[in-house]
Amino acid sequence: MKLTVKASLINETILNKLHYLLLLSIITWTIDSKAQIAVTPSVLEIDSTEINKTHSFRIINKKEHAVHVSTNVESWTLDEMNQVQPIPLTADSLTNWVIVNPLNFTLEPNSTQTIRLALRPPNQIPEGEHRLMLYFNQQLKEKPKEGTINFKFKIGSAIYVHIGEKIKTGKTLSAKIENQHIRLETMNTGNSFIRYKGHWLLWLGEPNSTLINLENILEQESPQINGLLAKGEMPSMPVLPGYTRMINVDISDYELNIPHDQPLTLQFIGRLGDETVDTILPINVN
Repeated sequence: MKLTVKASLINETILNKLHYLLLLSIITWTIDSKAQIAVTPSVLEIDSTEINKTHSFRIINKKEHAVHVSTNVESWTLDEMNQVQPIPLTADSLTNWVIVNPLNFTLEPNSTQTIRLALRPPNQIPEGEHRLMLYFNQQLKEKPKEGTINFKFKIGSAIYVHIGEKIKTGKTLSAKIENQHIRLETMNTGNSFIRYKGHWLLWLGEPNSTLINLENILEQESPQINGLLAKGEMPSMPVLPGYTRMINVDISDYELNIPHDQPLTLQFIGRLGDETVDTILPINVN
């Protein structure tokens, strides 16, 4: 059997790396904007001891012209396609007690603006994970000229607020190859978001037991170990507590020639949440 994996129009590896900037959603900026507007941090974790602290974000403008920016905060979750979905505002929403300063500003060319965020809830926050997204929205002050289209950016920084004991545990239930990706069925068994951190290796048959120096293997441009078909860095897409989701590993850069009677095995070496793992899974090819 010959499994040919060609480069796709949208490189999902790049999208996964952009995850914490926008969690794969609401990207309304151009390639030029992505290169010239940046926000740090892209992810902020706040625990019980940091609730009353003020937290800072920085937005950087590398453009040669000023941009006008507004900010807003929303609660969010992820749907089955790992796309960000806003959670409707209620009287108990943590969003009600977020203070952002400044709310609106002009970012001059080649300059940086600091934005400060504070949480001031009137009552004790319920235990568990609470998720906010701080959005930076470009405001166009001029109407587009006739026959032209003006693009504007909307950049989000994910904020995780965790009250009480934080448990970051999970399981990789299965793996299969489908549509130019290895799809990992991943279950969150804790009470806080988890993500993979480490490297994957795709083997023809069982993993080679002679593989000793993983770091040297990963630095090679192409697999050089007998039986090793492909390798790479794990995507950083999160799995939220209480959910099981498919995490996609992009293999579009590899052309794989697999004998019909040979099984495939995925090896993941690294961390899932707070747990160190060396997982070996059989792979189904669809």
